[in-house]
Amino acid sequence: MTCEIIVANRLGIALAADSAVTFSGSNGNTYASGANKIFQLASSEPVAIMIYNGASLNTIPWEILIKAYRRKLGKDSFDTLSEYRDDLLGFLNDQDNPAIHSEVRKVDAKAAYGVCGGFLYNLIQEKAPDIFDPTTPGHTWLPAYNAVSAEIDADLAATDVLPCLEAADLTLALVEEKIGLSLQISSFVAHKVPHLVGVIDPDKLAAQAIETAFKHGSEILESRYTGLVIAGFGNSDYLPSFLSLHCHGFVGRRVLWKAEAQGDINHGITASLIQGFARQTMIETFTLGASPEIWQSIGSAFRKHAAQACFNAAQNANVAVTAVDVLKAVDDVADAFNQQWTYTTIEAHLQPLRAIVAGLALEELAELAENLVMLESLKEKVTSRTQSVGGPIDLAVITKEEGLVWIKRKHYFDPSLNLRYVQRLQQAN
Repeated sequence: MTCEIIVANRLGIALAADSAVTFSGSNGNTYASGANKIFQLASSEPVAIMIYNGASLNTIPWEILIKAYRRKLGKDSFDTLSEYRDDLLGFLNDQDNPAIHSEVRKVDAKAAYGVCGGFLYNLIQEKAPDIFDPTTPGHTWLPAYNAVSAEIDADLAATDVLPCLEAADLTLALVEEKIGLSLQISSFVAHKVPHLVGVIDPDKLAAQAIETAFKHGSEILESRYTGLVIAGFGNSDYLPSFLSLHCHGFVGRRVLWKAEAQGDINHGITASLIQGFARQTMIETFTLGASPEIWQSIGSAFRKHAAQACFNAAQNANVAVTAVDVLKAVDDVADAFNQQWTYTTIEAHLQPLRAIVAGLALEELAELAENLVMLESLKEKVTSRTQSVGGPIDLAVITKEEGLVWIKRKHYFDPSLNLRYVQRLQQAN
């Protein structure tokens, strides 16, 4: 996990990221620091990219892919950040891209199909639980399975392939990958639920899993992603902005991705913004005046105690009321209560903070971004002890004219001992 943040006003945009990285294994999690998460996306343009959650696209580190893209981009530039995003995705989808071997695409896609197969297996368990009990009448198993399978077929028939993927790749995957996945499913069924051999159709379930990946992959593969944040200025931008997306790896020969948050500074009401990514409990507490857990509990706590107060008042007045009447009365005023306390909190915390951030100098933007990441790191250290946020903080500021300027940046080497490295950068630019 990680903690990253963007703080921006009309002068520029500051980016801060910690260096913690988590490796999951059979013996639990291992934590380390030193990961790079902020990169210049274009060599000579005011655009940067941050990564979080997943550090690799299958086996290829995102750092390698981003630097390869930057080399490919060269001196080219785009008018908007969305064009940079689309060009980066085009680079990843390029079948002739030497940075991504075709086998990497296949292995990643096979893993996605397997996850979707597991999802459908769990769905069958949920909708037809009796067939997984070998003591139930055997003659009911096949009709129950077929009914769920027909529901899956109907859903898939009514759903289009996701816009970021290709229908032609679905056809190809059904030819190339169905047999292998079917054998895996057949082995799994024989081992886990042998009484359902001959009931669950491995070929059909494999085909459904592959099709599900192409049509519902962004939902089912939600936990399997790398977050990408592109921030800065396009050629036609004179105020900073950012956009983010989740990249779920390859499905077929193309990257499955979904747009996430975006924001921009404008000449209207948005004069500043603070946006966190990944771990951001303390960022939200700082900006909203209360932690996410508090925000989530307020509504339920109000309903519980308001209902009890109504019962107590009715009892003291010897008035007979039903639970249905009390709960309805509480529900009728719950929205007004939530609106009032939310408005009060925003007025007291968020709006004054936005006004102050709008007037900060660039070095103060950077300082605020750094301190918020440090605050999240401190919270992790003294509460959960997971070390999932920590290590040196990389800090950069982007302006329209100066481009990306590093305020703090770690290196695995001492730049003063590597002058030839500095000279190569100068020659490249």
